[in-house]
Amino acid sequence: MIRFGKLEPRYAFAVNPHRHYRATKCPRCHGKTFKRKFPLLVMSKYAPAIALGFTSVYCAKCEIIIVHKEEFEKELFLAFNKANPIAKNHEYFVVGTMLKEKWKLSLERSNALQDMQEYVSDFREHISIEQREV
Repeated sequence: MIRFGKLEPRYAFAVNPHRHYRATKCPRCHGKTFKRKFPLLVMSKYAPAIALGFTSVYCAKCEIIIVHKEEFEKELFLAFNKANPIAKNHEYFVVGTMLKEKWKLSLERSNALQDMQEYVSDFREHISIEQREV
């Protein structure tokens, strides 16, 4: 498996495509989830890498970060359009999390991609969210 970040891989990651499923319970352990903000590193062919602070659903026991697709893409595309307003296609891949202190510094000044690598933990795995009852 190819890794981008230089820190140890951490967390599982899922994009929830189901509008009415809010992931209040973990898809693995069925325990209660809560909201937590993570600095997520996102890459695209058409724009520079973006470290996006996003409030996600999180299961601490399983270390799973879940983003709701509609909300995440809305915020992500705003950030991508700021970086490259000409791009029409915003295919993306969420690589992992960035150290919070370094993410806050990156808001003040733009970091080169190689500078980001030092402070990124790739996700251990990307998982799917199955259709759930409402």
